[in-house]
Amino acid sequence: QKTGEPVDRLKIYSGKGLGFDGVSDFLSSNPTFATSLSDNTLAYTVACWVYLDSTATAAINILSHLAFTKYLGVHGTKWQFGGYLGSSSSDYTNVKGCKSTDDVVPGVWHRVVGTYDGSEASTGFKLYINGELLSHAASESSIFSANVNSKLVLGRVHRSSSTADFAGKLCDYQLWDTVWSLADVTYDYLNP
Repeated sequence: QKTGEPVDRLKIYSGKGLGFDGVSDFLSSNPTFATSLSDNTLAYTVACWVYLDSTATAAINILSHLAFTKYLGVHGTKWQFGGYLGSSSSDYTNVKGCKSTDDVVPGVWHRVVGTYDGSEASTGFKLYINGELLSHAASESSIFSANVNSKLVLGRVHRSSSTADFAGKLCDYQLWDTVWSLADVTYDYLNP
């Protein structure tokens, strides 16, 4: 691309993302940092480029440890980011998080960034799409599950009782043990 021209994200990311078929493709791992997310006072940032094939319910990222689940994904037609901050698998009163007020747009790349400041409050979760902070709306407790089978899963809600698979692509997945500022998120979006 030439200096001053808009970034052609399709050209940059086409063919370079992880493809998920929405049927059985997912990745599962147990990295040390992800397993430490059961500590609800741990601040972190998760970021990735996301291409949704459709707005069907999709799981982009699950971070969990035993009864504590963190979630970044699509539920219905809204982006969702949050998790259990309770002490048991049936403690739905401590589900915190945020969701987008606008519908997800399928068929285009989105830079999705979620930050959690460790405050154990719903306002501690922030969700950014394409470098912009979304207005805060409470997330839906029904999307979170304490019965997640793996520590880190990309592309699937992986409960012992059911699964939901992601149809689309992921690229440049990052998990940081710090909270990005709005300036960090904006820089990340403008400098892929």
